[in-house]
Amino acid sequence: MTSIPLVSGTDAQVAWVLRRIGFGATSSDLERASTLGFDAWLDELFDPGAAGVPDDGDPWATVAVAERTENRRDVVVAAGAWVDRLVDHRRPVTEWLAWYWHGHLVSSLAVVRSPAAMVDQIRLFRTLGAGPFGGLLRAVTVDRAMLRYLDGATSSGANPNENYSRELLELFALGVGRYTEADVQAGARALTGWTVRPGAASSSFVPARHDDTPQRYLGVEGVHDVDTVIAAVTAHPECAAFVARRLAVSVLGPGVAADVATLLAPSFAADGLVVGPLVRRMVEFGLDGRSEPIVLAPVPWLVGAVRATGARLDARVTTRLLRAAGQIPLMPPTVAGWPPGDEWLSSSSTIARLDAAIEVAESADPAGTVMDAAERGDLDGLAWALGRPDGFRRSSIDALRTYGTTPKRVVALALCTPELVIA
Repeated sequence: MTSIPLVSGTDAQVAWVLRRIGFGATSSDLERASTLGFDAWLDELFDPGAAGVPDDGDPWATVAVAERTENRRDVVVAAGAWVDRLVDHRRPVTEWLAWYWHGHLVSSLAVVRSPAAMVDQIRLFRTLGAGPFGGLLRAVTVDRAMLRYLDGATSSGANPNENYSRELLELFALGVGRYTEADVQAGARALTGWTVRPGAASSSFVPARHDDTPQRYLGVEGVHDVDTVIAAVTAHPECAAFVARRLAVSVLGPGVAADVATLLAPSFAADGLVVGPLVRRMVEFGLDGRSEPIVLAPVPWLVGAVRATGARLDARVTTRLLRAAGQIPLMPPTVAGWPPGDEWLSSSSTIARLDAAIEVAESADPAGTVMDAAERGDLDGLAWALGRPDGFRRSSIDALRTYGTTPKRVVALALCTPELVIA
């Protein structure tokens, strides 16, 4: 019989942190934090290299990712390997930030039509996601998936395309009302010259396609290429606040994001827009009570469920479940990313979540802490094993006792309770 430790303040704090900047807590996560102590665990979370935590390696190292999408299997392979890494990881912040940036600096396989290009973009997010925002933004601006997605690859000095220039300012870095149409036009000219040659594994700069005429851009004179565009964008007084606010929505919730961003933007800007320390400061705000409930989107919810239960789902099953739920990795529906959290409480999403929970429960590790607690009818132990050490509320307990006629049904229903759907 598995021993379930008593709920502690540290357990609750660790579980909350990993729901917000990870993919949920497992019993092993809680035990690790208890062994280290909370402060040391938090240090390890944000600086895993210094703590000797091994790098997780490339999620696609052992799979053949197609250069062009030919059929659904190509999507399954690329997306499935990433979901597997989100489940099996040792550096939660690295993986969570890659997932976050995928929904902020958006490209989509539906338009790019190259799983390999999309995978390369996620690799970029995994490598640069915690570093300076300017470096990340510069890299994604000339990334081949982004060049294809927002038409930069066909933009030239003779015919500049404004799509990326507009989204760079509106959705990626500054926000609505922080720029003019003249800025969009000037940025489009300065960003010309980057293209993706047929069959090439990366983008390239072609001087003959570039308009090198100095532009006035965001109030800065002499902007003429990708580096001067990014420098002007990241130096803009609204950039730090915009990026901080977008991150705070995901970490702390939309109702507190603006206030927290206002407080943190000056230090974020002074630190060179380095993202990792900003996220840590947001976590500290949340631990002090400055947060609100957030509805989990299908991917983080399903990944958390699989991690906690020890289930093993085939990539085809995973992508089928996520397709039904409306969120497939590598395929955001629009350049604005996926819809906000409350939209994942629709009736169709709820049905899809229950179907997925049943699949997860059927595949749960029979020797794991989750199934052990379910088989013993220990709902406090089940909550702890599922990463909710503060337990289920009375309404959830009543529902689990009434409708949980078998251990697997108890697990499936538990995964769909508000405690597991809301972070």
